[in-house]
Amino acid sequence: MRVVTLAAAGIALVLAAGCGSGTGTARGRTLVERVHATPARRAANGCAFLIAAPLVGSGRQTTCITQLGGVPGPGVVMHNSGRMTFRLPKGSITARVRITQRFASDGLHARQTVRGSIAGGTGAYRGVRGTISGRGTVVDRQNGLGHVDLAYMLHLDGG
Repeated sequence: MRVVTLAAAGIALVLAAGCGSGTGTARGRTLVERVHATPARRAANGCAFLIAAPLVGSGRQTTCITQLGGVPGPGVVMHNSGRMTFRLPKGSITARVRITQRFASDGLHARQTVRGSIAGGTGAYRGVRGTISGRGTVVDRQNGLGHVDLAYMLHLDGG
C-alpha cells in the first residue's frame, strides 16, 4: 500500500492501493515508497554496487552507489553517494542521493538515512523535481545484503 500526501493549504493523507492515484499530475505531493525485502547487490559498470529490491505493493527500486565511503564494521558510520531509481506503475523517478549508515556494535545491523534531490522522471513523473528523504534498517554483510526495512519520501515539485 502506498501513502500519498496531497500538498494543499492543509495536509491531507490519502491511502491508495496504487501509486499516482488521484487526479491531476504527480507534482505537488509526496509519495512514500517502502522496501521490505532482501535486496540483490552486485557490481555494475559505473557503480561500486548496484542494489535492486522490490517495492511494497508494486514496482522496483534500484540504487547505483557511485562513491563508497567506507566498509561496514562495529560502530562505523558510512557515507555513500549515488543514484536511486524508483520504477513505478505509471513511470519512473530518479534521484541523486547521499546515504548514511550507522552500524551497531555487531558491525552488521545499521540504521540508514537518505537525503537527496529528485533529478527527473518518466511517464506520469516526466519533468518532476523535488527532494527525497528516507530511513530504516539494513543488514549489510560482506557477502551480500540481508533484510532491509526502509521507507522513502519522494517530495515532488513541478517540472
